[in-house]
Amino acid sequence: MWRERTGWKEYLRPFLYKELPKGTGWPATLGTLCALLFAVMAVSGLVLAMYYNPSPDKAYQSIDYIMKQAPMGAIMRGIHHWGAGAMVLAVFVHMLANFFAGTYRAPREGTWMAGVFLLLIVLGLGFTGYLLPWDMKAYWATVVSTNIPRDVPVIGEFVSRMIRGGETVSGMTLTRFYAIHMLLLPGLLIGFTLAHLYMVRIHNLAEPARRPVEDAKPYRFFPEHMFRSALVFAAVFAGILALAAFVAPPREAIAGTVSPSYLPRPEWYFMWLFQLLTFFPGRWESAGSLLI
Repeated sequence: MWRERTGWKEYLRPFLYKELPKGTGWPATLGTLCALLFAVMAVSGLVLAMYYNPSPDKAYQSIDYIMKQAPMGAIMRGIHHWGAGAMVLAVFVHMLANFFAGTYRAPREGTWMAGVFLLLIVLGLGFTGYLLPWDMKAYWATVVSTNIPRDVPVIGEFVSRMIRGGETVSGMTLTRFYAIHMLLLPGLLIGFTLAHLYMVRIHNLAEPARRPVEDAKPYRFFPEHMFRSALVFAAVFAGILALAAFVAPPREAIAGTVSPSYLPRPEWYFMWLFQLLTFFPGRWESAGSLLI
């Protein structure tokens, strides 16, 4: 019987039908949304990687090919671009919701710390990903970002060189970021996600702040929680798909184009860091980039 061969009674059924705290609200779906968005990013990224060439001579042109000639290329790039912003926002809101719910308290400290590392990894994916189009915005935002570690005492210069693969942002930086973006960070994200889910399954979701109704119906991972999560994901993915279909990802001139008046700026989720740098110029830069 398939039930015996798959361990349905001992493992799968308890996993699927695990009861969650009664009164668990819609914010609990944010964790599942983050995982599903990562799956979307992985699939769209895999498709894009089949056409992308991570070299200074071919990167910009390969984006042209993806957008204009590759089957469904423009849609896939749009999904990947807009999905990246959605994933950063979802992880951040998920952490805020859990912070205000106090889920970092014992015995869930490990769950919380795994979530913190997941946020940093997602930001790392965004940081390494926006260089890959190799346009002016990608190039100069990376120049500014990779100079920030230089403010670290003693090892700052070494760290910056390691990130860039040399003295300046170059083809070595591009291939290095591509490898980190495609291999290292997704592997770390999967590992920390599994650890995070394992600890959530052990300690369960935190009890809702409001007192649940005593005769409330059971709230299980399946089908109640999965149904709610599917609705939320469908709404978010529909928005991403609409943006991909009707709003092309912004793109500037190829890196290396001379423009003395050009103002470097990153993606929106790093804008706060660039703004801090403008408040602390010169020798005070380390206060904005590191201390705060």
